[in-house]
Amino acid sequence: MSKKLLLGIFMSALLSGCGSSDGGGTVMFNTVNITASAESAKNPLLADLATWSDETNRCTSATATISNEIVNFNVVSTKSISTGTASNLMLQKATIIFTPGDTLTPALPAQLATTYQDLVGQTVLPGSTLSVPVEVVTHNLKLNFNPCSVVPVYTYNVKVLFDAIEAGTGKSGTIQAGMTVRIADFAD
Repeated sequence: MSKKLLLGIFMSALLSGCGSSDGGGTVMFNTVNITASAESAKNPLLADLATWSDETNRCTSATATISNEIVNFNVVSTKSISTGTASNLMLQKATIIFTPGDTLTPALPAQLATTYQDLVGQTVLPGSTLSVPVEVVTHNLKLNFNPCSVVPVYTYNVKVLFDAIEAGTGKSGTIQAGMTVRIADFAD
């Protein structure tokens, strides 16, 4: 076999398990394989900084409603063993990490760039999909921006890491999903 053919086979095998460009991939536990992805309807997520009660007089007499942005992530379990019983996967927490998606987008302060959400009690059964709501953009994160000034559309790449434990084996792992978030004071 030629070196080029061997290199091509090796690279193809290596890249086939890397996952998608949004930071996802497959994590292999002892009895199940797990993937996670953001619901496609909210990827990219357009996070509106505020909904104004009076758009024409905003920032003077108008009040704003600032709400959290929740995205459902599909965590999918497939059985990876041919005999025996596949185990449940117990989710522990989600870690949400923001990084600027372009040169115009500022880095967030450390306490907002990485946040955590408790997921204890959520279990993915073997061969099933669990929809997991994750508070991706919080009220506090939106308060970091001033919607009363001219705010361009800021773009962030977001990684959501799901820490999990396989019930029957005790093996722990982290499942990664990615998405894009655009933050601005969009028209109401």
